[in-house]
Amino acid sequence: MESKDEKKNKSLIVTLYSSTQLLGWSYILYEILKYTFNYHDARSLNKSLLALKIFQTLQLFDIVFALLKMTKSNIYASMLQVIARIINTFWLYHDSTPRTIILLTLYPWSISDIIRSLYYLFKDYYFIQFLRYNLFLILYPLGVTGEVLAIEYYRTFHNELTYVLRLVQLLLIIGFLFLYFYLFKQRKQF
Repeated sequence: MESKDEKKNKSLIVTLYSSTQLLGWSYILYEILKYTFNYHDARSLNKSLLALKIFQTLQLFDIVFALLKMTKSNIYASMLQVIARIINTFWLYHDSTPRTIILLTLYPWSISDIIRSLYYLFKDYYFIQFLRYNLFLILYPLGVTGEVLAIEYYRTFHNELTYVLRLVQLLLIIGFLFLYFYLFKQRKQF
């Protein structure tokens, strides 16, 4: 049985982590908005890609928290999403990737992670719960579309990896379906 102090410490750690993620993903969203409205501002895009590497890597804590039962997150869903995103972040998203693909991925990722962080910080508010359990219907398919397109773009320059990359795309779609149906189940409980 956990003591009150242990629960308080776990809650404090998750709160600190969620606050950091909220700030990080808000910064990424801010930079891609700057980039979108000032299309030639490559500095904003580069800043958002650097911040993406940092805050996406920090999401390894999601797996740790799920494993330690500090959050109610499903360990398999957390592992699938975080690891796939980290691989995509470091492998596919860089300054030579077409901007539309980057934006198609980063907008949904940013918005969904801002909402997820807000949920962990303020889960008692109905409006935040509503956003969390409804916006994924649009955001997840958009983000996965960006990921699949990024792999397709990468494949055009690495023909020798065609079969491997097609397999990765297939696994990404299967993983997406797993996460999507998991979120539908969560939505039903909401």
